[in-house]
Amino acid sequence: MLYARDLTIIWSGDRRYWRWYPLKVTRDASVDVAELLDVCWLDVNGAFDTKYLTPDTVYEVSFVIRLKDPNYGWEDNVNFSLTLPGNDKKACTQDLRKLPRGSWSIIRVGEFKPPTPSGRMDFTLRQTVPK
Repeated sequence: MLYARDLTIIWSGDRRYWRWYPLKVTRDASVDVAELLDVCWLDVNGAFDTKYLTPDTVYEVSFVIRLKDPNYGWEDNVNFSLTLPGNDKKACTQDLRKLPRGSWSIIRVGEFKPPTPSGRMDFTLRQTVPK
């Protein structure tokens, strides 16, 4: 499992646009989550080497997000993609306005079995607003 700190999030180091805080996941553990404050270009990227995965096992790439009220800027769909070694691609779009507020939602990008040969897989979450 990869967490927000394992991803490349555009402008995530700028406190005007993102806030990082610990979220308690068990009695003894917490993970850092990123809260979007304000950006006009949302771009989140991650990568993982499939050599660390068990062959013939089905895996899933998902993004877990929570929307708060009030929020704005979701008039355009968000694009999610997964590119596996060998350039096998999976993609989906999501209208975030349709998701519940205040609870965690899982956006499933795609399932896969680790390919042979193994290699780097990339996944993205993107929304850009045309000017």
